[in-house]
Amino acid sequence: MMTFLPTFIIARIVVYVGVPIFVFVRGTHIHHLTYGIILLAITGYLALTVQKPRRRLWVAGLYGVGLALAFDEFGMWLSLRDDYWVRWSYDVVLTIIALLINAVYFSDFWLRVLKQLKGRVQRDRTDLGSRAQR
Repeated sequence: MMTFLPTFIIARIVVYVGVPIFVFVRGTHIHHLTYGIILLAITGYLALTVQKPRRRLWVAGLYGVGLALAFDEFGMWLSLRDDYWVRWSYDVVLTIIALLINAVYFSDFWLRVLKQLKGRVQRDRTDLGSRAQR
């Protein structure tokens, strides 16, 4: 969350202002979602191999940057058009922010809810099993 939102905002500002930092390879514009996907792949590997807590914080930060870069252009890869200003990008970024806020600040609440649901499912299974034996 600490790197996701600032990266998303900076990427939007850079594109909106028109800062000429775009990379072209043989006439093809390399969108920043490409860098995001590459960062996600690297951080996925690092998340499996890095053990030191301080370094894991860096990996988490890089993951946030990669996630923001990839999902900033979500509308483009969902519609497969070169239309940066598609509303879907904003919608999915707001959804990711909501999920991250819930995971960080309300994880205890959601764990309690899941435990209650698990208990209800087990009771329902027991009730169904006893009814079937009658």
